[in-house]
Amino acid sequence: MFVLFVVVFTVHHNHVIHRDIKPSNLLMGDDGRLRIADFGVCNEFQGAEDAWLDNTVGTPAFLAPEALVGKFSGKAADIWSMGITLYAFVYGILPFFDMNIVALYGLIQHQGLKFPPSPTISAKLKDLLIRMLSKDPSQRITLPEIKSHSWVTCDGTQPLPAEEDNCCSGPVEITAEDLDQSVRSIPHLASLILVKAMLRKHSFQHPFKGIFVYQFICNQIDNSKHCSFFFSLCSEFQSECSQGRSLGNCGQTVATTFPIRRSLQFSTGFL
Repeated sequence: MFVLFVVVFTVHHNHVIHRDIKPSNLLMGDDGRLRIADFGVCNEFQGAEDAWLDNTVGTPAFLAPEALVGKFSGKAADIWSMGITLYAFVYGILPFFDMNIVALYGLIQHQGLKFPPSPTISAKLKDLLIRMLSKDPSQRITLPEIKSHSWVTCDGTQPLPAEEDNCCSGPVEITAEDLDQSVRSIPHLASLILVKAMLRKHSFQHPFKGIFVYQFICNQIDNSKHCSFFFSLCSEFQSECSQGRSLGNCGQTVATTFPIRRSLQFSTGFL
């Protein structure tokens, strides 16, 4: 998480607001380096210290409360999203969540921050979360303040890199080799298909119902060999559900199964 603070600081230093920081947009390379993905809704600003925005984009559960009512600071909104991300990493859940998007926005704007009884966290980490998730953007902690926070620096014993040592200005060249090495494998194809189907439907309900799974997928493809392959994926879906329940009843179970639930909540912040 410390690396994320440094990376976002560098992004802001180069006059870019990401606007969709969340766990599923944080990629760890084989070299151990963190990459932030999906700059599809980012904003670039020039000649100012910050970008003042007035449109709502990004993932609903990661939106800052001020983004729902009018003009707002892009940097402060990114800090809020990082706060939601840090909270999710610590507790495995989102601090503000509802299946109904209008109700979700109400929680973001008006519900106070609550801390589950477990796991137990330090007072310093709790202080950082409270300050990152302040509903008043003028009172929200800034990135320079985060970089010097006692929890981040271990009481000053492990300071983060200085701006001049870490931030570079100007364009960064992306080579063909970089693109080839960006994604090399998808470990659980079945989970990926399931999550993408749920994203399209904006629902926790299992998109593939019982025996219709086979028919549904085979209607999309002509090759019977491929149908057999996808039918085997359906079995993998079922294995991720609790034993003794049919595939058609797996909606709620899949929603609480660790790998898929994390993917859904962290990817969408909606589901």
